[in-house]
Amino acid sequence: MNAIVPALWSRCVPNALVVISVLLLLVPVQAGAAVDDILGEREPVPAVMAPLAAHSLLTDAVKTEAGYVAVGQRGHILLSENGRDWEQVPVPVNSTLTSVHFANRQHGWAGGHDATILRTRDGGRSWEVQQYDPPLELSVLDILFVNEHRGYAIGNFGYYLYTTDGGETWEEGLVNEDETHLNAITRAPNGDLYIAGEFGRVYRSDDGGESWTQFETEYGGSYFTVLAPDRETILVAGLRGNAFVTRDRGETWERLDLGTDFSIYGGYVPYDRLTLLVGENARVIALRNGLEQITHFSDPSGNPLLHILPGPDGDYLTFDEEGVHIIERGHLEP
Repeated sequence: MNAIVPALWSRCVPNALVVISVLLLLVPVQAGAAVDDILGEREPVPAVMAPLAAHSLLTDAVKTEAGYVAVGQRGHILLSENGRDWEQVPVPVNSTLTSVHFANRQHGWAGGHDATILRTRDGGRSWEVQQYDPPLELSVLDILFVNEHRGYAIGNFGYYLYTTDGGETWEEGLVNEDETHLNAITRAPNGDLYIAGEFGRVYRSDDGGESWTQFETEYGGSYFTVLAPDRETILVAGLRGNAFVTRDRGETWERLDLGTDFSIYGGYVPYDRLTLLVGENARVIALRNGLEQITHFSDPSGNPLLHILPGPDGDYLTFDEEGVHIIERGHLEP
């Protein structure tokens, strides 16, 4: 769930910040626009099939019943059954993709630069354009579907869309009136939706995304990930290792000391009582036992890590500017 201008990539600058540092104009999408009406003024160019795609920048990935799907720069989408062997598939756009989410084994969506939204109905083997509009100069930074019909896309400058028909049409919604950046979205076990944004803000919806309540934390910077570690807890994390948790649906927030000032760019909850965070300087942080037990590991590559997933043989997969890497589970044991 990240966005980057590849030419400006830096080991010290989070990829989401690279995008939001570019001055863009917010041009609203027409509410209820059909797919044929929102392909934009410039026809999309298919992604190039690249022999080294698995070793290029991968920004997000998802684990499905059939294996793994990863997305990245230049429209790259890769599939793997085992997490070790990766195959690039044809994609109808060459825009950098920043997020991917599957509602079930077959139905998935990816979002990215140029206000791009893609859909697959065959587990990632083929993709179709639902939205592509470069003149908007907006990026989809994260995408979430709660089932194969209802989903949400968020991005910079308050960009917020939702659909109730699997993306055949997208409606424009409002999360905040001052159009601050929306970086990550998740769904809590009770059905509440949470968005992590900039200026230390977190947003909650308890009506399926129709309306949003804004909460302030003690930190005034950007959060790049939001997770639900258990049924009662929501965690946000971002710049300089700042992290906060709430156990009362956002009414109060408590600072979580991660023991680092390296920025956090992504995370994953593989199962109850284990939360994984990744970020700057190839840092992986494992939190257990109610987020109280913390284990740190840094991969020798030093690359900023953008996402992490459970991998083969109990190990873990990380995703960064050099593609996919395997981290042995022993490195994250307490």
